[in-house]
Amino acid sequence: MGLIWMEEKLMALSKIQAESMNLADTYAFTGTITGDNAGSMELIASDTSGGNGASIEIDLSTNTKYFSQKLIIWGMYHSSGGDLYASARNDADDAYLGSGYYTSILDYAYGNSSSNGAGTAKIWNGDSFRIGGYNVGDHVTDEDNVWEFDFYDSIGTSKKMKYIGRRVGNSTDATMVVESYSGRLLHTAQVNRWKLESNSGATIYYAGYQHYGLLKA
Repeated sequence: MGLIWMEEKLMALSKIQAESMNLADTYAFTGTITGDNAGSMELIASDTSGGNGASIEIDLSTNTKYFSQKLIIWGMYHSSGGDLYASARNDADDAYLGSGYYTSILDYAYGNSSSNGAGTAKIWNGDSFRIGGYNVGDHVTDEDNVWEFDFYDSIGTSKKMKYIGRRVGNSTDATMVVESYSGRLLHTAQVNRWKLESNSGATIYYAGYQHYGLLKA
């Protein structure tokens, strides 16, 4: 029994050595695996149910362990078109920052069966960020969109928040649209929420979102 037990232990040891690990084998872990995961991305929040309203509001983390945050919203469309705008909420008083604090720029390209084109739009010292430049679709299946945001310096009050992002989807006339956008908050507020709304006052629909945090290295 002693020899057999020793052979089993040696076999188990050989399996956890990197140079001899067979990924086709089955391993059972009963303890806690810990280590340095700096620089990796972790899920902060997820919504797979979707929703709708005059605006979409999504909480951002204020945890200092994150270097940046990523937000992906999919299945988004409007009840009657319009462009997408965004504003940031100040963590100090839970109030959205107002006029004069938003500067943004975006580029868009579009194409359909008969035409194509491109353009640029901006806001300088405005009352919100402009996110969309070639309106958002108004059909759940044929004109939905995916929006992606990367937030930097939203945590803490020593710098001004910045974001970059991109969109792919369709406008109200089923025209294919791609966009890239960026903006800078003209205030050193720590941002704890992101609000999206249509400039036309339309109802916004979305299928879900994923919110991630990139850990500091």
